[in-house]
Amino acid sequence: MKVLKLSVDDFCDYHLIAVYTHLQDYKLAYYLNKVLKLHLCREHEKPCLYCPHTQNTYPYYRWEDTLLRVTWHCIANKLSGSQQLDEGFFSTTNTVHYLIDKLKKVDFFLKIDTEGTFNAQHIIAKIQQIPATNAHTVALNTLNIKHKLLFQEC
Repeated sequence: MKVLKLSVDDFCDYHLIAVYTHLQDYKLAYYLNKVLKLHLCREHEKPCLYCPHTQNTYPYYRWEDTLLRVTWHCIANKLSGSQQLDEGFFSTTNTVHYLIDKLKKVDFFLKIDTEGTFNAQHIIAKIQQIPATNAHTVALNTLNIKHKLLFQEC
């Protein structure tokens, strides 16, 4: 019997940029809007970004540029929460959950859906104008299939 495999790489029609910063999600969205001339808005209750450990969703910002046919997504990689321990003086502890565990140093992902040409180096240079922020592209072939599907869903 012949086995057919579906390649996820055929469906990855987006670009992914890793952003390193100490800024809060709303401050980063503000600066991205300012330097890239975007209009990112926070979207709540994104089911694909739900974290069962904290019963919360990862911060997610989105803007669709209908004129240029580009959709911008800013997705947090870290979600802080508190975990209840045994009763006592130190009954709670703070925990950090990651969207992608193998990229723990990444604070945010900037996903760009575009049908046309894309100049990643120009975008990265603009992002690096934000104070205390660094960025680089993420090679999609280094991601697991489940992470590719997760970003495809957003």
